[in-house]
Amino acid sequence: MKSTATIAALDIGSNSFQLIVARQISGRLEILHKEKLKVHLAEGLDAAGNLSDDAIVRAETALKEFATTLQGFNANHVKIVATYTVRKAKNKYHFIQRAKKIIPFNIDVISGLEEARLIYQGVANYRVDNDTRLVIDIGGGSTEFIVGKGPNTHQLASRSMGCVTFQQMFFADNTISHDSFNRAIVAASQEIEPILNAYQNTNWQCAIGTSGSFKAILSIVQHTLINDSEHDQMTLSDLNVIKHKLISFGDIKHIELPGLSEERKGIICSAVAIAIACFELLNIKSLTYCDFSLREGVLHELIDCSDNHNLKQQSIDNFAQRFDCDKSQSSRVKAMLTWLFEHANKDWNVNLQLQKIVFFAADVYEVGLSISSSNIRKHSAYIIANSLLPGFSQEEQQLLTLLVRNHRKKLKLESEQLESNTDFKEFMQAISIFRLALLFTQKRQCDFVKIDQIRFLEHSIDVTFEQNWWQEQPLLQADFEKEAMLLEPHGINLNCINR
Repeated sequence: MKSTATIAALDIGSNSFQLIVARQISGRLEILHKEKLKVHLAEGLDAAGNLSDDAIVRAETALKEFATTLQGFNANHVKIVATYTVRKAKNKYHFIQRAKKIIPFNIDVISGLEEARLIYQGVANYRVDNDTRLVIDIGGGSTEFIVGKGPNTHQLASRSMGCVTFQQMFFADNTISHDSFNRAIVAASQEIEPILNAYQNTNWQCAIGTSGSFKAILSIVQHTLINDSEHDQMTLSDLNVIKHKLISFGDIKHIELPGLSEERKGIICSAVAIAIACFELLNIKSLTYCDFSLREGVLHELIDCSDNHNLKQQSIDNFAQRFDCDKSQSSRVKAMLTWLFEHANKDWNVNLQLQKIVFFAADVYEVGLSISSSNIRKHSAYIIANSLLPGFSQEEQQLLTLLVRNHRKKLKLESEQLESNTDFKEFMQAISIFRLALLFTQKRQCDFVKIDQIRFLEHSIDVTFEQNWWQEQPLLQADFEKEAMLLEPHGINLNCINR
């Protein structure tokens, strides 16, 4: 990316959608433009876990505004991330399909841990100090906790508590009371409790709050409690004073606090309750606010696409090393994949990003051996699906999981399992190439398979082996025939021409 290229990050959040446009100048980001629209997406998540039509329409209206701003942008210079509410919505594919008709860029639904990592990168790239930091981001649907130093994270967690969801749970009738506050604080404490030991043992030195919730609380502290607009810290005592002031109003409609915007009144009670639980359980003495967060973290990863690919490869390498995967076998599989894709790309149309995921799968498909060689594909898929892979979107991690889950034996794959960004036909082509590469390297020998010719047609793969060599491989012949039987129900005919 050229240093003068304009880049943009759009955060599809649970409470608001936020767009930030910037350019890189002399190695630093220069913010050019910001847009923020309240959508209240989390309020549209019903009891069954589906986004309502009204919520989707609100989202579409906001996206039309952003689409105007992003008109003419190169697709490689725009990254859109969706967080908690879209992540949880059962009809998220329907939502994304409708959204993409309005805004012509991929929408990456990111995991909670990936969200936490990006939030920290947003903070780390704008704060220069040597302290070990505890960063907390109270969002509309989830709260992220990160401990890190410099650019590196040591602990990442995402908990299912946010200012919008807690507002619906504990203040839905607009009543503000000691009881409603205490129930919200207890619920937040229960969410934090499972990560408490890990975070208490990290010896962090300073606490930093990001997101609109902490910004709103700090504004109240500055205007109401100490009347000092230069003051940039809040304490547990400050939070408790605000809590009692809010209770004194009795009803959300009656809240009148200097420094609190009208749009924040509806969710300030739940935000303060969550913040109190954080302070109490994590023993936070004081917390400063940082205006940089998820969007800035996304921008920094957009600066150089190759850096982002390197981050993914580093994640995969670390993951494979942790589970002691056979690097030599991975190299053989990737060499075979390179050869197969060179031939397949003449007639098939597997996009480059999907091809990269296949190569990552070659590095980690055997992680399940750490549990058992029996049902390795299930063990490997479970480990990958439930691990933190920095740099990977939820969709990319899902594709990696599906590739590994279906790398051998019967394919259990339906189009409904794929995110809307991925074409099912392309994925079936990619997985057939992956399975073929594993079949041809199963003896863990270099140059074992002797192939005269291979052709990838619309619905078939035709392989011609060296005749004399092929006749001496009864086991491979049997495996090849079995693979042909497994692929055929999925629309791909695997043929040995010279049998």
